[in-house]
Amino acid sequence: QELRRKERLLIRDDVLLIQDLTFGERWILRPSEKKIQHVDLLLGQTSELSYERLGQIRRAAFDGIRAARERVPGTPDQADLDALLEGFDQFKTEPVVESRVSEGRREIVLNGDRLRASFQGDAAGKAPGWFNALASTGAFPPGVAAALRELPAPPVKGTLRYVFLMERVVEQFEVVRSTMRVISDAELAVPAGLQKVLMPGVERPEERRPQKPGSVPQDFKE
Repeated sequence: QELRRKERLLIRDDVLLIQDLTFGERWILRPSEKKIQHVDLLLGQTSELSYERLGQIRRAAFDGIRAARERVPGTPDQADLDALLEGFDQFKTEPVVESRVSEGRREIVLNGDRLRASFQGDAAGKAPGWFNALASTGAFPPGVAAALRELPAPPVKGTLRYVFLMERVVEQFEVVRSTMRVISDAELAVPAGLQKVLMPGVERPEERRPQKPGSVPQDFKE
């Protein structure tokens, strides 16, 4: 699925708000509180997911893939499942991370040939808030997260590959404007009056199982 949209990012301390100006959604990442919040103003709904719960959901999904892999050893299906796991950064051994600089472009490469990030940006200063917030959710392998924090900032144009919740994302971006200002609590807050729902694309409602009917009292005598 390919989406083209405009976003506004607000970064204050370790909090990251991603505001989708096209579809009206907001994602709020709060590493110190270890939770992710989602707001859909068009539907009037909001969701909240703890990092702990996200980890449980991911482990269950990846364990299911690994179990399926063990049932098809030495087959093309096993190779496909290995590739699927690696696509979610589930490597058998710690991947090798390399930072490269070439003709004004900075790249982060995984295991020699997998491009995870490619940026053009200012050579002065660093702005790790965006990367730190994403990394706190498990978006990158630890080595990639460490390399991203060392990139000169702000990146103004580039491509970033990462895992968000249970989705693999390839994000191509270009910064139109960047400003330094005070960000209020209200700008980072979830609006009041929204309906609380499960996190879309991640959580599912509990399975409803049929219950054994209770005893039926007799209302007549033979």
